Amino acid sequence: MSAHDTQLVIRCPYCALGWDFRPLTPDHEGRFVCEKCGHTACPGEIAYLCTCRRCLRLNEAAIRLENRYLR
Repeated sequence: MSAHDTQLVIRCPYCALGWDFRPLTPDHEGRFVCEKCGHTACPGEIAYLCTCRRCLRLNEAAIRLENRYLR
């Protein structure tokens, strides 16, 4: 196994690029950003929450389902 095979690639969970998910691009603040949808990731921070449109929609849907379950 070469060193290239063990390189960590962080990918967007929403955007496809060919047969795989689109790799995220590192930015100057230490985060990784999807150039297509704006999804962000920060692998070093456990409590990091992305604020892209798709993640916000998923979080809102999860809250609605949780509230419906708790009624």
